[in-house]
Amino acid sequence: MRIRLICLTLPMFVAIGLAQNRPVQLEIGFNGEIVADAWNPLLLITRDLGETVLEFRIDRGSLRDGIKTFTYRAVIPGGSGITVFQDDVFIPGWRSFVWSLKQDATTIASGSLGQRERDPRPLDLILSATPGVWRGRYGREARITEIAAASLPERLASYQGVKSLLIDGTGAVPRLESLTAAAAAGVLVVILNDLPSAHADLELLLTDGGVRLGAGAVIGANPELLTSLFSAALRDDESFYDALRSTATPELPAPLPQLILLIAIGVYAVMTTLLVRLAGVPGLVTALGLALVFSMAAWQLLRPPQAEYQTSVSLDLAAGNLAKRLQTTTVASLPEGLIDFEGNGRLANLRSYTATDKDLSFRLGRWQSETIFQRPTLVPALLGWEGETVRYRGSDRLRNVYVKGFGPQAELAAGDVLEPLHAEESTLPAAYLKLLPLLPEGSVIGRAGDRILALLPAEARLEEGGL
Repeated sequence: MRIRLICLTLPMFVAIGLAQNRPVQLEIGFNGEIVADAWNPLLLITRDLGETVLEFRIDRGSLRDGIKTFTYRAVIPGGSGITVFQDDVFIPGWRSFVWSLKQDATTIASGSLGQRERDPRPLDLILSATPGVWRGRYGREARITEIAAASLPERLASYQGVKSLLIDGTGAVPRLESLTAAAAAGVLVVILNDLPSAHADLELLLTDGGVRLGAGAVIGANPELLTSLFSAALRDDESFYDALRSTATPELPAPLPQLILLIAIGVYAVMTTLLVRLAGVPGLVTALGLALVFSMAAWQLLRPPQAEYQTSVSLDLAAGNLAKRLQTTTVASLPEGLIDFEGNGRLANLRSYTATDKDLSFRLGRWQSETIFQRPTLVPALLGWEGETVRYRGSDRLRNVYVKGFGPQAELAAGDVLEPLHAEESTLPAAYLKLLPLLPEGSVIGRAGDRILALLPAEARLEEGGL
Protein backbone atom coordinates (compact mmCIF):
# COMPACT_ATOMS: atom_id res chain seq x y z
CA MET A 1 0.00 0.00 0.00
CA ARG A 2 1.56 3.24 -1.14
CA ILE A 3 0.94 6.95 -1.15
CA ARG A 4 3.28 8.60 -3.57
CA LEU A 5 1.69 11.37 -5.55
CA ILE A 6 3.28 13.43 -8.30
CA CYS A 7 1.00 15.84 -10.11
CA LEU A 8 -1.48 13.81 -12.25
CA THR A 9 0.52 10.58 -12.43
CA LEU A 10 -1.84 8.71 -10.05
CA PRO A 11 -5.36 10.02 -10.68
CA MET A 12 -6.96 7.56 -8.22
CA PHE A 13 -5.21 9.35 -5.34
CA VAL A 14 -4.94 12.91 -6.58
CA ALA A 15 -7.32 15.35 -8.27
CA ILE A 16 -5.80 18.58 -9.53
CA GLY A 17 -7.65 21.20 -11.51
CA LEU A 18 -6.35 21.09 -15.07
CA ALA A 19 -6.44 24.86 -15.27
CA GLN A 20 -3.97 25.05 -12.41
CA ASN A 21 -1.26 23.00 -14.17
CA ARG A 22 0.85 23.15 -11.00
CA PRO A 23 2.78 20.05 -9.89
CA VAL A 24 2.37 18.71 -6.36
CA GLN A 25 4.34 15.82 -4.86
CA LEU A 26 3.17 14.21 -1.63
CA GLU A 27 4.84 11.20 -0.04
CA ILE A 28 3.97 9.58 3.28
CA GLY A 29 6.18 6.83 4.63
CA PHE A 30 9.22 5.32 2.93
CA ASN A 31 8.86 4.90 -0.81
CA GLY A 32 5.17 5.57 -0.25
CA GLU A 33 4.73 2.70 2.25
CA ILE A 34 2.69 3.79 5.30
CA VAL A 35 2.99 1.91 8.59
CA ALA A 36 -0.30 2.15 10.47
CA ASP A 37 -0.18 3.03 14.19
CA ALA A 38 3.30 4.54 13.88
CA TRP A 39 5.04 7.81 13.13
CA ASN A 40 5.67 8.18 9.40
CA PRO A 41 7.83 10.70 7.51
CA LEU A 42 5.92 13.24 5.45
CA LEU A 43 7.30 15.05 2.40
CA LEU A 44 5.36 17.65 0.43
CA ILE A 45 6.88 19.49 -2.55
CA THR A 46 4.99 22.23 -4.36
CA ARG A 47 6.00 24.51 -7.19
CA ASP A 48 4.91 28.12 -7.67
CA LEU A 49 2.07 27.91 -5.14
CA GLY A 50 1.25 30.51 -2.52
CA GLU A 51 0.25 29.61 1.02
CA THR A 52 -1.63 26.29 1.14
CA VAL A 53 -3.12 24.09 3.85
CA LEU A 54 -2.41 20.36 3.95
CA GLU A 55 -5.00 18.37 5.87
CA PHE A 56 -5.44 14.70 6.75
CA ARG A 57 -8.76 13.48 8.09
CA ILE A 58 -8.58 9.96 9.52
CA ASP A 59 -11.59 8.17 11.00
CA ARG A 60 -10.87 5.33 13.39
CA GLY A 61 -12.69 3.29 16.01
CA SER A 62 -15.71 1.05 15.52
CA LEU A 63 -19.49 1.14 15.65
CA ARG A 64 -19.30 -0.26 19.17
CA ASP A 65 -16.73 2.23 20.49
CA GLY A 66 -17.83 5.11 18.30
CA ILE A 67 -16.05 6.72 15.36
CA LYS A 68 -13.31 9.17 16.38
CA THR A 69 -11.59 11.56 14.00
CA PHE A 70 -7.92 12.49 13.90
CA THR A 71 -7.16 15.63 11.93
CA TYR A 72 -3.68 16.74 10.94
CA ARG A 73 -3.33 20.24 9.55
CA ALA A 74 -0.22 22.12 8.41
CA VAL A 75 0.07 25.56 6.83
CA ILE A 76 2.59 25.53 3.97
CA PRO A 77 4.09 29.00 3.37
CA GLY A 78 4.70 28.54 -0.37
CA GLY A 79 5.92 31.14 -2.84
CA SER A 80 7.61 31.24 -6.21
CA GLY A 81 9.84 28.31 -7.07
CA ILE A 82 9.94 25.02 -5.17
CA THR A 83 8.67 24.71 -1.58
CA VAL A 84 9.62 21.66 0.48
CA PHE A 85 7.74 20.76 3.69
CA GLN A 86 8.80 17.84 5.91
CA ASP A 87 7.35 16.51 9.13
CA ASP A 88 6.62 13.28 10.99
CA VAL A 89 2.95 12.36 11.42
CA PHE A 90 1.44 9.63 13.57
CA ILE A 91 -0.91 7.68 11.29
CA PRO A 92 -3.37 5.62 13.36
CA GLY A 93 -5.05 2.52 12.00
CA TRP A 94 -7.88 3.96 9.96
CA ARG A 95 -11.38 3.17 8.80
CA SER A 96 -11.09 5.95 6.24
CA PHE A 97 -8.24 8.28 5.29
CA VAL A 98 -8.92 11.44 3.30
CA TRP A 99 -6.36 14.15 2.54
CA SER A 100 -6.42 17.44 0.71
CA LEU A 101 -4.20 20.36 -0.20
CA LYS A 102 -6.13 23.62 -0.41
CA GLN A 103 -5.38 27.21 -1.33
CA ASP A 104 -8.10 29.44 0.07
CA ALA A 105 -11.33 27.73 -1.08
CA THR A 106 -9.69 25.90 -3.98
CA THR A 107 -8.66 22.25 -3.69
CA ILE A 108 -5.28 21.84 -5.35
CA ALA A 109 -4.99 18.10 -4.71
CA SER A 110 -6.85 15.42 -2.77
CA GLY A 111 -7.07 11.67 -2.31
CA SER A 112 -8.20 8.87 -0.01
CA LEU A 113 -7.34 5.41 1.32
CA GLY A 114 -9.68 2.64 2.37
CA GLN A 115 -9.63 0.39 5.41
CA ARG A 116 -8.24 -2.55 3.43
CA GLU A 117 -5.10 -0.62 2.57
CA ARG A 118 -3.83 -0.14 6.13
CA ASP A 119 -0.86 -2.26 7.20
CA PRO A 120 0.74 -2.15 10.68
CA ARG A 121 3.74 -4.34 9.79
CA PRO A 122 7.13 -2.63 10.20
CA LEU A 123 9.31 -2.00 7.18
CA ASP A 124 12.60 -3.59 6.16
CA LEU A 125 14.47 -1.03 4.05
CA ILE A 126 17.07 -1.92 1.41
CA LEU A 127 19.57 0.65 0.17
CA SER A 128 20.99 -1.04 -2.89
CA ALA A 129 21.21 -0.71 -6.67
CA THR A 130 20.05 -4.36 -6.88
CA PRO A 131 17.54 -4.80 -4.03
CA GLY A 132 16.08 -7.96 -5.55
CA VAL A 133 19.27 -9.85 -4.66
CA TRP A 134 18.48 -9.57 -0.95
CA ARG A 135 14.72 -10.02 -0.80
CA GLY A 136 15.01 -13.77 -0.32
CA ARG A 137 16.94 -13.25 2.93
CA TYR A 138 13.84 -11.93 4.70
CA GLY A 139 10.94 -13.89 6.15
CA ARG A 140 7.65 -14.40 4.34
CA GLU A 141 5.86 -11.83 6.49
CA ALA A 142 8.53 -9.18 5.95
CA ARG A 143 7.43 -5.90 4.42
CA ILE A 144 10.35 -4.94 2.21
CA THR A 145 10.89 -1.77 0.21
CA GLU A 146 13.90 -0.21 -1.47
CA ILE A 147 14.99 3.28 -0.48
CA ALA A 148 17.32 5.89 -1.94
CA ALA A 149 20.07 7.34 0.25
CA ALA A 150 18.79 10.88 -0.30
CA SER A 151 15.33 9.83 0.98
CA LEU A 152 16.56 8.82 4.44
CA PRO A 153 15.46 11.48 6.97
CA GLU A 154 17.63 12.70 9.82
CA ARG A 155 14.70 12.73 12.27
CA LEU A 156 14.43 9.88 14.78
CA ALA A 157 10.62 9.69 14.78
CA SER A 158 10.59 8.94 11.05
CA TYR A 159 11.95 5.46 11.76
CA GLN A 160 9.45 4.28 14.38
CA GLY A 161 7.81 1.97 11.86
CA VAL A 162 11.11 0.60 10.50
CA LYS A 163 12.61 -2.70 11.62
CA SER A 164 15.86 -2.91 9.65
CA LEU A 165 17.97 -1.05 7.10
CA LEU A 166 20.37 -2.95 4.81
CA ILE A 167 23.26 -1.21 3.06
CA ASP A 168 25.23 -3.32 0.56
CA GLY A 169 27.48 -0.61 -0.91
CA THR A 170 26.06 -0.67 -4.45
CA GLY A 171 23.89 2.42 -3.96
CA ALA A 172 24.71 6.01 -3.06
CA VAL A 173 26.41 6.68 0.27
CA PRO A 174 23.86 7.58 2.96
CA ARG A 175 24.42 10.42 5.41
CA LEU A 176 25.84 9.38 8.77
CA GLU A 177 23.23 11.58 10.48
CA SER A 178 20.45 9.53 8.87
CA LEU A 179 21.98 6.22 9.95
CA THR A 180 22.53 7.34 13.53
CA ALA A 181 18.94 8.63 13.72
CA ALA A 182 17.67 5.29 12.40
CA ALA A 183 19.78 3.24 14.80
CA ALA A 184 18.88 5.44 17.78
CA ALA A 185 15.20 4.94 16.94
CA GLY A 186 15.59 1.18 17.37
CA VAL A 187 16.37 0.14 13.79
CA LEU A 188 18.86 -2.65 13.11
CA VAL A 189 21.22 -1.03 10.59
CA VAL A 190 23.12 -3.77 8.75
CA ILE A 191 26.20 -2.77 6.74
CA LEU A 192 27.71 -5.54 4.65
CA ASN A 193 31.41 -6.18 5.01
CA ASP A 194 33.92 -5.30 2.30
CA LEU A 195 32.19 -2.15 1.13
CA PRO A 196 33.77 -0.06 -1.67
CA SER A 197 36.08 2.79 -0.72
CA ALA A 198 33.34 5.37 -1.35
CA HIS A 199 31.55 3.99 1.73
CA ALA A 200 34.60 4.20 4.01
CA ASP A 201 32.91 6.80 6.24
CA LEU A 202 30.39 4.18 7.34
CA GLU A 203 33.14 2.35 9.18
CA LEU A 204 33.03 5.17 11.73
CA LEU A 205 29.78 3.62 12.98
CA LEU A 206 31.24 0.16 13.45
CA THR A 207 33.24 -1.05 16.42
CA ASP A 208 34.25 -4.71 16.66
CA GLY A 209 31.59 -5.62 14.13
CA GLY A 210 28.69 -3.89 15.86
CA VAL A 211 27.79 -1.05 18.17
CA ARG A 212 24.66 0.05 19.94
CA LEU A 213 23.33 3.53 19.25
CA GLY A 214 20.33 4.70 21.23
CA ALA A 215 17.66 2.00 21.15
CA GLY A 216 19.09 0.18 18.12
CA ALA A 217 22.39 -0.87 16.65
CA VAL A 218 24.70 -0.73 13.65
CA ILE A 219 26.12 -4.13 12.73
CA GLY A 220 28.70 -5.15 10.13
CA ALA A 221 27.82 -8.55 8.72
CA ASN A 222 28.55 -11.09 6.01
CA PRO A 223 25.72 -11.83 3.55
CA GLU A 224 25.25 -15.38 4.86
CA LEU A 225 24.26 -14.03 8.28
CA LEU A 226 21.45 -11.80 7.04
CA THR A 227 18.61 -14.27 7.51
CA SER A 228 19.29 -14.64 11.25
CA LEU A 229 19.81 -10.90 11.67
CA PHE A 230 16.51 -9.96 10.05
CA SER A 231 14.59 -12.35 12.30
CA ALA A 232 15.32 -10.11 15.31
CA ALA A 233 12.14 -8.67 16.78
CA LEU A 234 11.37 -4.98 16.71
CA ARG A 235 11.39 -3.29 20.12
CA ASP A 236 7.87 -2.11 20.88
CA ASP A 237 7.59 1.57 21.84
CA GLU A 238 3.99 1.04 22.89
CA SER A 239 5.06 -1.14 25.83
CA PHE A 240 7.47 1.53 27.05
CA TYR A 241 4.81 4.23 26.71
CA ASP A 242 2.33 2.14 28.70
CA ALA A 243 4.90 1.61 31.46
CA LEU A 244 5.53 5.37 31.65
CA ARG A 245 1.83 6.16 31.54
CA SER A 246 1.23 4.41 34.84
CA THR A 247 3.70 6.74 36.58
CA ALA A 248 2.44 10.05 35.13
CA THR A 249 -0.71 10.68 37.15
CA PRO A 250 -1.50 14.28 38.13
CA GLU A 251 -2.36 14.94 41.77
CA LEU A 252 -5.78 16.55 41.69
CA PRO A 253 -7.11 18.64 44.60
CA ALA A 254 -9.11 16.57 47.05
CA PRO A 255 -12.86 17.24 46.94
CA LEU A 256 -14.56 18.61 50.04
CA PRO A 257 -15.47 15.74 52.41
CA GLN A 258 -19.14 14.78 52.31
CA LEU A 259 -19.43 15.09 56.10
CA ILE A 260 -18.57 18.80 55.94
CA LEU A 261 -21.13 19.32 53.18
CA LEU A 262 -23.81 17.51 55.18
CA ILE A 263 -23.04 19.58 58.29
CA ALA A 264 -23.18 22.84 56.28
CA ILE A 265 -26.48 21.86 54.66
CA GLY A 266 -27.90 20.86 58.05
CA VAL A 267 -26.85 24.16 59.69
CA TYR A 268 -28.33 26.17 56.83
CA ALA A 269 -31.60 24.20 56.98
CA VAL A 270 -31.94 24.88 60.74
CA MET A 271 -31.16 28.61 60.24
CA THR A 272 -33.70 28.88 57.41
CA THR A 273 -36.39 27.16 59.49
CA LEU A 274 -35.80 29.47 62.48
CA LEU A 275 -35.76 32.62 60.33
CA VAL A 276 -39.01 31.68 58.56
CA ARG A 277 -40.77 30.83 61.83
CA LEU A 278 -39.57 33.93 63.67
CA ALA A 279 -39.68 36.51 60.89
CA GLY A 280 -41.94 35.05 58.19
CA VAL A 281 -41.37 36.37 54.67
CA PRO A 282 -38.51 38.74 55.69
CA GLY A 283 -36.80 35.78 57.30
CA LEU A 284 -37.12 33.76 54.09
CA VAL A 285 -35.60 36.63 52.07
CA THR A 286 -32.76 36.86 54.61
CA ALA A 287 -32.13 33.10 54.31
CA LEU A 288 -31.93 33.33 50.51
CA GLY A 289 -29.53 36.26 50.78
CA LEU A 290 -27.33 34.34 53.19
CA ALA A 291 -27.28 31.38 50.78
CA LEU A 292 -26.06 33.63 47.98
CA VAL A 293 -23.36 35.25 50.16
CA PHE A 294 -22.15 31.92 51.56
CA SER A 295 -22.10 30.33 48.06
CA MET A 296 -19.93 33.12 46.64
CA ALA A 297 -17.58 32.99 49.64
CA ALA A 298 -17.31 29.20 49.43
CA TRP A 299 -16.54 29.42 45.69
CA GLN A 300 -13.72 31.87 46.31
CA LEU A 301 -12.23 29.94 49.23
CA LEU A 302 -12.69 26.32 48.15
CA ARG A 303 -12.25 26.35 44.37
CA PRO A 304 -9.02 24.71 43.07
CA PRO A 305 -6.15 27.10 42.30
CA GLN A 306 -6.06 26.00 38.62
CA ALA A 307 -8.29 24.35 36.07
CA GLU A 308 -5.76 22.00 34.46
CA TYR A 309 -3.09 19.75 35.94
CA GLN A 310 -0.22 18.12 34.06
CA THR A 311 2.37 15.50 34.94
CA SER A 312 5.17 14.40 32.61
CA VAL A 313 7.70 11.59 32.76
CA SER A 314 10.25 10.59 30.14
CA LEU A 315 12.41 7.56 29.40
CA ASP A 316 15.81 7.83 27.69
CA LEU A 317 16.92 4.59 26.00
CA ALA A 318 20.65 5.17 25.63
CA ALA A 319 23.74 3.61 24.14
CA GLY A 320 26.76 5.01 22.33
CA ASN A 321 26.28 8.53 23.73
CA LEU A 322 22.87 8.83 22.03
CA ALA A 323 19.42 8.31 23.52
CA LYS A 324 15.90 7.87 22.23
CA ARG A 325 13.54 9.86 24.44
CA LEU A 326 9.98 8.67 24.96
CA GLN A 327 7.84 11.07 26.99
CA THR A 328 4.28 10.94 28.26
CA THR A 329 2.22 13.82 29.63
CA THR A 330 -1.07 13.27 31.43
CA VAL A 331 -3.49 16.20 31.44
CA ALA A 332 -6.42 16.38 33.86
CA SER A 333 -9.12 19.04 33.51
CA LEU A 334 -11.57 20.00 36.25
CA PRO A 335 -14.02 21.93 34.02
CA GLU A 336 -15.13 20.77 30.59
CA GLY A 337 -13.27 22.44 27.76
CA LEU A 338 -10.70 22.43 24.97
CA ILE A 339 -7.15 21.40 25.87
CA ASP A 340 -4.34 22.97 23.85
CA PHE A 341 -1.04 21.11 24.17
CA GLU A 342 2.14 22.64 22.81
CA GLY A 343 4.27 19.96 21.21
CA ASN A 344 3.94 16.96 18.91
CA GLY A 345 2.26 13.83 20.10
CA ARG A 346 -0.77 11.57 19.97
CA LEU A 347 -3.47 10.57 22.43
CA ALA A 348 -3.23 7.28 24.29
CA ASN A 349 -6.99 6.70 24.27
CA LEU A 350 -9.54 6.55 21.48
CA ARG A 351 -10.61 10.18 21.28
CA SER A 352 -11.00 12.77 18.53
CA TYR A 353 -8.19 15.30 18.33
CA THR A 354 -6.50 17.76 15.98
CA ALA A 355 -2.74 18.02 15.49
CA THR A 356 -0.51 20.43 13.61
CA ASP A 357 3.23 20.42 13.03
CA LYS A 358 3.56 22.34 16.33
CA ASP A 359 0.77 21.31 18.75
CA LEU A 360 -2.43 19.35 19.29
CA SER A 361 -5.86 20.01 20.80
CA PHE A 362 -8.73 17.89 22.13
CA ARG A 363 -11.77 18.19 24.38
CA LEU A 364 -12.10 16.82 27.92
CA GLY A 365 -15.17 16.55 30.09
CA ARG A 366 -15.37 17.59 33.74
CA TRP A 367 -12.78 15.83 35.92
CA GLN A 368 -11.46 13.80 32.99
CA SER A 369 -7.87 13.07 32.08
CA GLU A 370 -5.95 12.06 28.97
CA THR A 371 -2.39 10.91 28.35
CA ILE A 372 -0.32 12.24 25.46
CA PHE A 373 2.41 10.04 24.01
CA GLN A 374 4.85 12.64 22.71
CA ARG A 375 6.84 12.17 19.52
CA PRO A 376 10.14 10.28 20.06
CA THR A 377 13.21 12.50 19.89
CA LEU A 378 16.98 12.11 19.72
CA VAL A 379 18.89 13.50 22.73
CA PRO A 380 22.41 13.17 24.17
CA ALA A 381 22.79 10.24 26.56
CA LEU A 382 23.25 11.12 30.24
CA LEU A 383 24.55 7.61 31.02
CA GLY A 384 27.44 6.06 29.15
CA TRP A 385 29.78 3.10 29.34
CA GLU A 386 33.47 3.61 30.01
CA GLY A 387 34.83 0.10 29.73
CA GLU A 388 33.11 -1.93 32.46
CA THR A 389 31.93 1.14 34.38
CA VAL A 390 29.12 3.64 33.87
CA ARG A 391 29.49 7.42 34.02
CA TYR A 392 26.59 9.69 34.87
CA ARG A 393 26.64 13.05 33.04
CA GLY A 394 23.42 14.57 34.37
CA SER A 395 23.02 17.43 36.83
CA ASP A 396 20.26 16.06 39.09
CA ARG A 397 21.08 13.24 41.47
CA LEU A 398 20.34 9.83 39.94
CA ARG A 399 18.30 7.77 42.38
CA ASN A 400 16.88 4.23 42.41
CA VAL A 401 19.85 3.00 40.37
CA TYR A 402 19.43 -0.62 39.34
CA VAL A 403 21.42 -2.94 37.06
CA LYS A 404 19.47 -5.83 35.59
CA GLY A 405 21.19 -9.02 36.61
CA PHE A 406 23.10 -7.34 39.47
CA GLY A 407 20.50 -5.61 41.63
CA PRO A 408 20.16 -2.17 43.25
CA GLN A 409 23.18 0.17 43.24
CA ALA A 410 24.24 3.34 45.05
CA GLU A 411 22.90 6.74 44.01
CA LEU A 412 24.97 8.79 41.56
CA ALA A 413 25.81 12.48 41.59
CA ALA A 414 26.94 14.45 38.54
CA GLY A 415 30.16 12.96 37.15
CA ASP A 416 30.07 9.85 39.35
CA VAL A 417 31.22 6.50 37.99
CA LEU A 418 29.37 3.26 38.76
CA GLU A 419 30.99 -0.16 38.77
CA PRO A 420 28.06 -2.62 38.85
CA LEU A 421 28.17 -4.92 41.87
CA HIS A 422 25.94 -7.83 42.79
CA ALA A 423 23.51 -6.89 45.56
CA GLU A 424 20.47 -8.31 47.31
CA GLU A 425 17.14 -7.56 45.72
CA SER A 426 14.95 -4.90 47.29
CA THR A 427 11.60 -3.26 46.64
CA LEU A 428 11.60 -1.62 43.22
CA PRO A 429 9.72 1.49 42.12
CA ALA A 430 6.43 0.66 40.42
CA ALA A 431 7.66 1.93 37.03
CA TYR A 432 10.65 -0.42 37.11
CA LEU A 433 8.42 -3.48 37.45
CA LYS A 434 7.05 -2.78 33.97
CA LEU A 435 10.22 -1.41 32.40
CA LEU A 436 12.79 -4.01 33.44
CA PRO A 437 11.17 -6.93 31.53
CA LEU A 438 11.51 -4.81 28.37
CA LEU A 439 15.26 -4.25 28.82
CA PRO A 440 18.08 -6.75 28.09
CA GLU A 441 20.33 -8.19 30.81
CA GLY A 442 23.05 -5.78 31.91
CA SER A 443 20.94 -2.64 31.39
CA VAL A 444 21.33 0.19 33.90
CA ILE A 445 18.28 2.16 34.99
CA GLY A 446 17.87 5.14 37.32
CA ARG A 447 15.62 8.13 37.93
CA ALA A 448 16.50 11.84 38.07
CA GLY A 449 13.42 13.95 38.77
CA ASP A 450 10.84 13.29 36.06
CA ARG A 451 13.37 11.47 33.86
CA ILE A 452 14.03 7.74 33.84
CA LEU A 453 17.39 6.88 32.29
CA ALA A 454 18.06 3.43 30.83
CA LEU A 455 21.51 2.52 29.52
CA LEU A 456 21.59 -0.58 27.31
CA PRO A 457 24.56 -2.98 27.22
CA ALA A 458 27.39 -1.78 25.02
CA GLU A 459 27.60 -4.94 22.90
CA ALA A 460 25.12 -5.21 20.06
CA ARG A 461 24.13 -8.84 20.58
CA LEU A 462 20.86 -10.18 19.22
CA GLU A 463 18.62 -11.73 21.87
CA GLU A 464 15.16 -13.20 21.88
CA GLY A 465 12.77 -10.25 21.67
CA GLY A 466 15.20 -7.86 20.00
CA LEU A 467 18.55 -6.19 20.48
